[in-house]
Amino acid sequence: MGQEKNRKMRQQREQKRRRMRLLIGGGVAAVLALIAAFVLFFPTVPDDWETLVREGQPALAQVETPPNQGETHVPAGTRVAYESDFPTSGPHWPSPTRPGFYETPQPNEGLVHAIEHGNINVYYDELRPEDEERLREWTRFYNGTWSAVNAVPHQGLGRGVVLTAWDHRLRLDDFDPAPMAAFIEAYRGRGPENPVR
Repeated sequence: MGQEKNRKMRQQREQKRRRMRLLIGGGVAAVLALIAAFVLFFPTVPDDWETLVREGQPALAQVETPPNQGETHVPAGTRVAYESDFPTSGPHWPSPTRPGFYETPQPNEGLVHAIEHGNINVYYDELRPEDEERLREWTRFYNGTWSAVNAVPHQGLGRGVVLTAWDHRLRLDDFDPAPMAAFIEAYRGRGPENPVR
């Protein structure tokens, strides 16, 4: 009888240990999952962002403000004849281009809706590896529905870039992060559909 009691007590202690290990293991897994989610969904601002924005302020004097061409929705698939290869307003599809870095051209009709949301479109052609990495970092960081950065290829720019926001455009002869950051900071999140900044 004494041996049976000891055996049951050992089994109970072992079951307690197993439960404790499962709880601790589950807790550790949950903490690691939270950390991973935080890193993925809440990336940190690029280290040099504020410096770039400050240094790029003078370039904002070069920002073009083309006449507004309206904000009418047209059926998806309808081709719109824009006044520029880099439109800053006008008729557009009901669904915007989703935020991100693109390696293939995207239809202007979706890109115009994206800037109506407050996104910034960055058109590029020939990126140096370090410039591509920086632009990818920006698109990862600024990826909200109402304040994202889209990077879209456009043939014929060479090393130049063009940035567009609703009613605003900046053309640069070379990829220059300072004026680009200043433009993004000035106009991101300020589209007419739902200004968030």
